[in-house]
This record gives sequence, structure tokens and C-alpha cells, in this order.
Amino acid sequence: VWSNHSAAALQRVRVAFHDALKIMTSQPRSTSNSWLFALLRLDTFDARRRKLTHSFATRLLASENDIVRALACSDAVSTSTFWSNYCKVVHRPRARRDAM
Repeated sequence: VWSNHSAAALQRVRVAFHDALKIMTSQPRSTSNSWLFALLRLDTFDARRRKLTHSFATRLLASENDIVRALACSDAVSTSTFWSNYCKVVHRPRARRDAM
């Protein structure tokens, strides 16, 4: 469930997240997202997603439940869609700044 989404669906959620913030703050849709998030010191959709995903994975790996532990030690976790997306979202490589 956590990882079963398309890029288009994720983009629709991101836009809805930004639009909801603009509605709650009475800002026009043309207002810059970057400016609004910086002004209000709020996490962007991607930052929130990254933090929540990391929090979930941390709790999952620290679980004392025997079934969860058995799954965490097996290949089921490392080859799962969730873990693949976790690595992309939380541990994505930073952009190179060679030509500056």
C-alpha cells in the first residue's frame, strides 16, 4: 500500500498538498510554493514524505514483534517495493555541483 502508486498519482497528491496550504493561508494559487513554505517555516510535501517514511522504517526495524523481526532479517524487506522506494526517498543522492 505504501509504495503502490504511480508518479502521476504522487504528483496529484503533492499539488493537492500545496493547494490545501494556500487555501488555509488565504493565498492565491499563483503564490510561489517555495516562498510560502519558507515564510511559514513548514516542511514541503517531499520533506514531510521523507520524514514520515524514515520514521516508519525506523520503527519497523526497531520492532520487538517476532514476526516483524523475522521478516526484517529475511530478503523480503530488502527486495520489497517499500524498501526500494525508501532508499530512493530517504537516501537519494545529492545533485552534483561541478560546473559552478
